[in-house]
Amino acid sequence: MKIKYVANQLTPEGLDEVQRTILAYKLGQHVAMSGPPGVGKTDLVMNIPKIVERPMFDITCDSYMTEGPLVGFPELEGENGHTVTVWRNGAASQAAAENGIFYGDEFDLLQGSVQKRLN
Repeated sequence: MKIKYVANQLTPEGLDEVQRTILAYKLGQHVAMSGPPGVGKTDLVMNIPKIVERPMFDITCDSYMTEGPLVGFPELEGENGHTVTVWRNGAASQAAAENGIFYGDEFDLLQGSVQKRLN
């Protein structure tokens, strides 16, 4: 496994951002990152699943998105006129089901009511 990310920021606890993010993952905590473009947020997120050897489920959010693509939705499945309703997990639910990493890029763009329901 070849990792291209280079840690360059120390936190107040004396950890770099990679160590702090992995610690949060091990403790089952969520991580929210913010900063100007080009500082390495996405690069870090893309490498964490490789380091902890877990699958990643990602989605790009926007202000029109509802809970469906994140949590899941019912869907009709079948053929020849015979259908059944099945549940399709969204990105966040699938990550939880497979003990993976969920990455909601631009999560802050979601409507406040959607963010509140997801929490």
